[in-house]
Amino acid sequence: MAFSLQPFESLSWGVVRILTELLLSMIEELSDESENLDERIHNTRTNVKKCRAMLRLLQVQLGNDVYKFENLALRDIGRLLSDNRDSFILVETLDILSESLNRSEKTGWEPVRQTLNEHYLEHARLFQENNVKEHIIKELQIIAARAKDWQLEDSDDLFWQGMEKIYNSGQYEMLTAFDETNDVLMHEWRKDVKYLWYQLLILTSEKPDDLTDLAEEFHILSGYLGIDHDLYELKQFLLQNPNAGPVSAIENMIKSIDQEKARLESLAHAAGKTLYSETFDVWTNQLKNIWKTRIQ
Repeated sequence: MAFSLQPFESLSWGVVRILTELLLSMIEELSDESENLDERIHNTRTNVKKCRAMLRLLQVQLGNDVYKFENLALRDIGRLLSDNRDSFILVETLDILSESLNRSEKTGWEPVRQTLNEHYLEHARLFQENNVKEHIIKELQIIAARAKDWQLEDSDDLFWQGMEKIYNSGQYEMLTAFDETNDVLMHEWRKDVKYLWYQLLILTSEKPDDLTDLAEEFHILSGYLGIDHDLYELKQFLLQNPNAGPVSAIENMIKSIDQEKARLESLAHAAGKTLYSETFDVWTNQLKNIWKTRIQ
């Protein structure tokens, strides 16, 4: 599967091809019992987000009714995966946080990790007992079948309008998040950054160029915001589960989380100011020119 547009295809139908291939890839991977289930869930959740990013590029072509219907269908699949995956990420986030600390700074952390791991194992058990995977496969098959019948206007201009819209939205979410500084707004900005990163990826090729560099810069920004959000979720778990471990250990964890979040948000702020410095029309025209040079 090539997660990139080809020079010979129209932009809009190329996006449909990529989205369809992602759907079929998810069905195949989830059905493959030889692979680790956690890895399959992670890849499926990532690909659902990629599909939603592709769908945003087709919003005008498909019309609002079809777009909203399909977006909600994909969102619901993502939510079916979220409890299992989020509980796994909590353990992973605590491990990453602890790597940067010396032993004395994480005294009493092990009971908390054990609590987090038990929390994850319970969600993993429910995922399998409730046949969530099988339900998701059926839903993906239904969406893939509908995609074959999508009617859309074959317009490159509408594709670029889609890129322009998500850039503009991300710029607005960034400025709002910086102005009010709260985790909910940072999360909204994070989603727009990730969508734009996925959208830029389909414009890249194996040969490095300015588009490849731009996509990587948004990847880095997405990483800052992603870890920041994971730390927020870990902090919320600790606040909601004060008996997860020794009081002193939880207090120390929250202090470490706040320090790391401040560092990541400072990096995201600096990167965001650079990446979102253009007006949306100037930014999109730059993309168009690079793309036209590529395909000539």
